[in-house]
Amino acid sequence: MDALTIILLYLTLWLILTTACMVRYCRENKYITVTPLFILVRFKRVPGFLAKIKEGGFTRIMSTAGIIAFAFAMLQFYDVALSSLITRFLRREEAIAPFTPLLPGVTISIELFLLLIPGIVIAIIVHELAHAVTARAEGLSIKSFGIAVFLGIIPGAFVELDENELQRANLVSRLRVYAAGTAANLATALVLMGLLALIMQGGIGFYILEVVEGSPADVAGIKPGSLILSVNNTVPRTFLDLRLLLANSTSVIVDLEHKGLTYRVNMTKGIDDKYGIIIGIVPFSLVSLVAGDAIMAHRLFNIIDLAMKINMALAVINAAPILITDGAKVIDALTGPRRRWISMIIQVATLLLLLLNLNLELIG
Repeated sequence: MDALTIILLYLTLWLILTTACMVRYCRENKYITVTPLFILVRFKRVPGFLAKIKEGGFTRIMSTAGIIAFAFAMLQFYDVALSSLITRFLRREEAIAPFTPLLPGVTISIELFLLLIPGIVIAIIVHELAHAVTARAEGLSIKSFGIAVFLGIIPGAFVELDENELQRANLVSRLRVYAAGTAANLATALVLMGLLALIMQGGIGFYILEVVEGSPADVAGIKPGSLILSVNNTVPRTFLDLRLLLANSTSVIVDLEHKGLTYRVNMTKGIDDKYGIIIGIVPFSLVSLVAGDAIMAHRLFNIIDLAMKINMALAVINAAPILITDGAKVIDALTGPRRRWISMIIQVATLLLLLLNLNLELIG
């Protein structure tokens, strides 16, 4: 049974159970909401640290700066989307559409989706918390907060503001609240980017992450998790150097290190012109952190890198004015109820722009 079949069976079971719960057992009440997409557990009592936030102060200054960050994210969306359209349709050049929906087993692999989950959780929590903190700094009420589970897989959080009170607030206050989530995701992405740069300062190594069974590398005795020291007595300085060293010879002598011990192998390419190895760039600092387990270090590096990218992506997509996003709320607030038609035109045009830039290429 392949991964896609397993996912489809799981989603079918999830939809049956949640629908049955909605119809007979778990109709929406004060504390639990069940839908086919998610389950919400709601708490009415606001956490103590949110209740202590006072109106105005430093938080208001930061949230004002958040409006600028929000505008930057919105401009990034239009820049990426329009540049892609110009490249693909006007210049007739090959380019991959920039926005890929995260459909595990369909547009991304199951393994990649699992690595994305920590970043998605961080992005959701940071986003919602920023809305809550900014609302409190603007003197607005929080009706409830809680946890959510999307499709039974992805945990998250949510904050429910008093919408009537929010609509009565002045324009600047509303803009601060709407922009806060996107600004927080951008800030989180920058922090994670700095963390990655700090991790990389300790140097990187080229590690064998996987050895294909029965391949020349397997026959030669290469062990997964080994550090490549040299190829044909040449030390690769960059990943491109390593690729050229391996590609330009039909047979190579490779010096490696595994768990503190060095060894040498001689490999000859197979009939498919491959050695049968998957190589990854792994920071030495992370390898030391996980007691020399290079494969685990590579996964940890990927999780941090993907968390940075998912926060950046969420900020850019959420800033785009598309029906349910914070960007749509910002445009609604700026145009006002009398010019709502302008907002709708902008949102429909942006939605069309997004659809034209969706990458729906299936994996495999």
